[in-house]
Amino acid sequence: QMHATPPKTRVAARSPVARPQLSLQLRWRRANRRASEAPGSRAPSPKTLRAAFQPGKAVLPAMAHSDASPRDAASEDAVVFGGVPEHFNLAIWEHLNSGRSEAACGVPTRFVAVPGGTGAMMAALSDGSVDVAIALTEGVVSAAAKEKCASIRVVAPYVMSPLAWGVAAGATDAAPRSLTELAALPEVRVGVSRMGSGSHLMSFLLAEEQGWDASRLRFVVCGDITGLRRAVRGVREDGEPEAHLFMWETGMIEPFVAAGEISQIGVVLTPWPCFVMAARAAWLDEARPTGETNRDRLLRVLAPCRDAVAAFLADPAAALDAIAARFMVSRGAAATWMRAVRYAAGRELPRSALATAAEALRRLGQLSAEEASLAPP
Repeated sequence: QMHATPPKTRVAARSPVARPQLSLQLRWRRANRRASEAPGSRAPSPKTLRAAFQPGKAVLPAMAHSDASPRDAASEDAVVFGGVPEHFNLAIWEHLNSGRSEAACGVPTRFVAVPGGTGAMMAALSDGSVDVAIALTEGVVSAAAKEKCASIRVVAPYVMSPLAWGVAAGATDAAPRSLTELAALPEVRVGVSRMGSGSHLMSFLLAEEQGWDASRLRFVVCGDITGLRRAVRGVREDGEPEAHLFMWETGMIEPFVAAGEISQIGVVLTPWPCFVMAARAAWLDEARPTGETNRDRLLRVLAPCRDAVAAFLADPAAALDAIAARFMVSRGAAATWMRAVRYAAGRELPRSALATAAEALRRLGQLSAEEASLAPP
């Protein structure tokens, strides 16, 4: 289900309007009840989430936003990680690209930004542009199940706390001002980065929470956050928005909300740990000239990565400076995010977490019963 983007659009502004305060209590309880997390990891409280979602003065990260690219001679022997250019990946991004990683484990490493999100990362895994994808749990489960787990393996957990998906709409007169406005529409046009991405899969969870018939969802493929923002701001010739909404990590849409470019009309929390690391089985089993496999090399890389994240969080002042400088957010907003996030402390992810995601995708009609039974190993 996908509608082509209309050839002629215009962008119309509207005056800012007051938004109702959305209660997160039920979603928070559900996330705590259903998420299978490491001991001591809990979904952030509604108070913490509301503080994190206050408009700030953030702008786009200063990091390069290029997609994963074909390997060059310099990276041929490196273990190449791919991930979104967001705050979740700041510590590991700098560690892998600084030379400290290779010095610690003896394996060359590289991190490439994949702003297209999880769907783009699954494609990059398939074509070998990246060896390890730091991707959304639900996207990895879906991709692995559809391929009957023949090619994708979850190699490690990464972020154990739920992801807070902001539901974003335009700031035009044509745009919806609340989720309740969409309930009576014959169709709801949802902007997605690509089919199979987190922004696509999570729209079905939004529909379930809102009591919508998911068959009313129509998808507009937009590529990345730039295309998504353009879609909710664009107005078709019939006066309707190109896309009524899109879903993206709340912290990453905050600068555009603060600037009045888009509005946030809802929040959905994933009832499972939000990020995992995944790799192709064939790559993991491939033998190197030294006699070790890529799986062996990856295990050597991961321990220093966890140490780098722990060291980053253990020095709050330096971490806040780094986040504020790179993402240009206030220290207060950075501190709120740091209090909410929970990184994995070890290599093991409970299979129940993957099963929870698989069952949710089955219930939402995105996996068959057979596929849902094939939670990735």
